[in-house]
Amino acid sequence: MNDRSPPPRRPSGSSAKQREPRVAEAMDTILTQHAWNANQRKWLQRLAK
Repeated sequence: MNDRSPPPRRPSGSSAKQREPRVAEAMDTILTQHAWNANQRKWLQRLAK
């Protein structure tokens, strides 16, 4: 049995406004960490949507 409680939830809407900048920053980091080929970059961009 797990005694850990789930993390607190944010009010709806507050994280949605911040999603795009967070995803863009994460994608920049991911894309610069490796020499991705064209197909890999395409899939990474799909994941970001």
